[in-house]
Amino acid sequence: MISRSENWIGQLSVEATRFVKQHGVMSTFKAGDEISPAGIESVAIYQLQSGYSKLTRTAHTGETSTLIVFGPGNSWGESPILANRLTRHACIALTECKVMEFPRASFLRLYREFAEVPDLLCLRFARSMSRRMLSYALPPSEKLGAMVARALCDCIAELPRDPGSNTCEIDFPLTQYDIASHLGVTRQSIHREVVSLKAMGVVDKIKDRWIVRDVHRLQRLAQGHALALDDAR
Repeated sequence: MISRSENWIGQLSVEATRFVKQHGVMSTFKAGDEISPAGIESVAIYQLQSGYSKLTRTAHTGETSTLIVFGPGNSWGESPILANRLTRHACIALTECKVMEFPRASFLRLYREFAEVPDLLCLRFARSMSRRMLSYALPPSEKLGAMVARALCDCIAELPRDPGSNTCEIDFPLTQYDIASHLGVTRQSIHREVVSLKAMGVVDKIKDRWIVRDVHRLQRLAQGHALALDDAR
């Protein structure tokens, strides 16, 4: 559900990195701002420097769903430029964000003149496709509780924790609707699972903050293990 570590720009050579810094433009966005819209000719690629954003898709019914949450280092907008098509998704700031905008012409020049760029992008797209295929491979009978637990585990996977600590706080705003739309289920279904997780003492939600009270048990649930109410005490 969240991508924090796919920073292909950070793997560029010194010369290519210098080129990016020379042509990139920095902007700051407030939470809720639209960073890049859907349905237009792509004018740039974008890389998140700080904060969090989410990539969204709007169906023909007008309903908007969350596809993925981006953390610092992640980029988007490469595919529409390389495929010469309109953008399909909008990106919205979840928190205050600092974003580098790298213009279309500069990106195409980077792609042509630096041999490592196509290779790095190919690797990134392959990893993205592998994650997507893995989600398709999940058994239809998989319980929603395990899917919710896995989504929450994904959110805390790379967050720093004190040695021996079994608690963690998700450091960006995440709604039950975000989880529901990402998993393709109703918000009411997610609400029931969250109530169950709270009752077991595994997670808590205080206003917009998610706190994982028991990381180990959340990980067990994500793996499909049943967890009785008494086990969480």
